[in-house]
Amino acid sequence: MSLWKFIRSKLFLWQIVISIVVFFLLMATVMWSLGFYTRHGRTIIVPQLTGFQEKEIVEAMENIGLSYMIIDSLHRSNAVPGEIIDQVPKAGQYVKKGRMIFLTINAFNCEMVTVPKLVDYSLRNAQVVLESRGLRMGQVIYKPSEYTDLVLSQLIDGHQVREGARVPKGTEISLVVGNGLGSKVEVVPDLLGLTISEARQTVAGVGFSIGSVICDETVRTSRDSALAVVWKQSPDAVDGAMEKIGASINIWITNNMDAVMNGLSQPAE
Repeated sequence: MSLWKFIRSKLFLWQIVISIVVFFLLMATVMWSLGFYTRHGRTIIVPQLTGFQEKEIVEAMENIGLSYMIIDSLHRSNAVPGEIIDQVPKAGQYVKKGRMIFLTINAFNCEMVTVPKLVDYSLRNAQVVLESRGLRMGQVIYKPSEYTDLVLSQLIDGHQVREGARVPKGTEISLVVGNGLGSKVEVVPDLLGLTISEARQTVAGVGFSIGSVICDETVRTSRDSALAVVWKQSPDAVDGAMEKIGASINIWITNNMDAVMNGLSQPAE
């Protein structure tokens, strides 16, 4: 039989028809299988889980056909320990039945971190150090100082905090930062005979600050330092000397009372 006669024969036409039918049946089977595998049309709205405790969501998640996993814990002071503070996917999104929801909870125990030394750092560097330790920048309080943008002190809730102190991660630390000398001038206060604490209060009251503190051989311990008094200062408080607001006053301290009482230029050996 010639090719032309075969093409026009019923056998060839039936083969074409059968091939087309088989093709569509195969395509229908594939589409049905894909729909079954991907659960086409069977989606669930992700519920709001943040703000709840884990024990409060277990039954609800089972009832709607979703599962969950706690993947991280963070500390937030404004959240209850164990409370769900984040979820992925977010509430309101559509997911397939059986989808895993990843949760982050508020830590039960507050993570503690060490306060770094920030005094004498530039404001920019201090901010970088704070963030690297998991702490937050609080207020930036400017005060007259001969050192512009230099951190003069570090505060928590208005109180000075020293390096090495342990505080909860995420604590805000406010910084007192110099903004240059003011244009106003004040009389340099007389600090002779005052303790370091008294000297700091005195200079702060008139807009100055304590610069270097130089100890003599009678000051060896922290107790010695607390009891020691100023026997010399620079600039001197003589003849109504004036300095710009924000200037630093260097002081020399001793536990040799004779040096202070006699007004010597240096403590007696």
